[in-house]
Amino acid sequence: MVDEANDETLDPWAELQEAAGIKPGPISPFVEKELLKDTDLSMDGSLFEKTTGFTYKKPKLGDAEIAEVVDSYRRMNWWP
Repeated sequence: MVDEANDETLDPWAELQEAAGIKPGPISPFVEKELLKDTDLSMDGSLFEKTTGFTYKKPKLGDAEIAEVVDSYRRMNWWP
C-alpha cells in the first residue's frame, strides 16, 4: 500500500511544485515503508512530559500557529 501511495503521489507532487515555482523543501508526500512496519502510528507523550518535565511552548495548534508555519514556508518559496 505504501509503495502504491508513493507511486501515485510523487510525480504529481513534483509537477505541482514545478508549476508553482516552488523549490523542493521539507514537505513531501513520500512515506518510508520501514517507518510504518510493525509500528503504532500514534503515541501518548504524557509519560515523557511527566518524566522529563517537558512542556510545550505552544500546547495547542490553531489556525494562527498553522498560518505562521505556512507563511514561513512561503517566505522560503516552499509553498505556493
